[in-house]
Amino acid sequence: MKINYKSDEVIIMQFTRFAGGKFISNCLALSRHAVPQDAKVGNYLLDNPDDYNYRFKKLLTTLPPSVAEMRNWISKYEFGDNQQAPILDKLSNSDLNFFLTSHVPESTIELLEQWPNAKVIVLTNVRQFTNISYERKNSGETLAEVLYIAGNYCIEKYNLLKSDDWPTWEQFNTALFNVDNLINVPICIVNEISEFYISNQINAIIIGFDIDNCIFDKFKFLSSIENLYNQLGYTDFNPKLVGDFWQQYINLHIDNNDTI
Repeated sequence: MKINYKSDEVIIMQFTRFAGGKFISNCLALSRHAVPQDAKVGNYLLDNPDDYNYRFKKLLTTLPPSVAEMRNWISKYEFGDNQQAPILDKLSNSDLNFFLTSHVPESTIELLEQWPNAKVIVLTNVRQFTNISYERKNSGETLAEVLYIAGNYCIEKYNLLKSDDWPTWEQFNTALFNVDNLINVPICIVNEISEFYISNQINAIIIGFDIDNCIFDKFKFLSSIENLYNQLGYTDFNPKLVGDFWQQYINLHIDNNDTI
């Protein structure tokens, strides 16, 4: 079986590092309409998509057992593109969504050259959560190094580039970093921004997901994920399943969950 690069089941998750992109894709993979980024798990779910108990148990293994283990999260626990690669042929010829990772729009555009029918989920408004995640999860890299990988897609770099007439960083997030989505911005300013930001060149269905607005509050988060399920055409949103997974995840990031 050959890889079907024309598949329309691909979802590109675009997010800066430590922003929670893998977590969001795992929440989607609690649905029978999607598959987590792991070959063994994916193989089983391709044949048994309705085994929600299996999904939940396997996705729990992507979470470290303690805060102390979070430094090893990426190397020991996290599913990812590499773990999924052995079954790309099967996934791309299935009717289940699967996920690819991008950290900047430039990489998204490159992936779309290979997977032209993919959808894109863009994480926005991520900084509050990223700061917490970075402090607990980084394995030695500095925040400056993390922001360097983010390129122009952080507030520090945006503020260095912007003129007084540019929209705020918050407004640019709301526009999904896409100049075509900016409202009441003069064309000369749009052209200035376009010299540094190319999200308007992404030729795909793009869905935004605001992290900081929801991830610290269970009810807001469940509402946001349910909306994401609906946008993707998923028919099996389970608030208990997603809520229990969220609680295990957020326990690693917030010391006193009673205040959430």
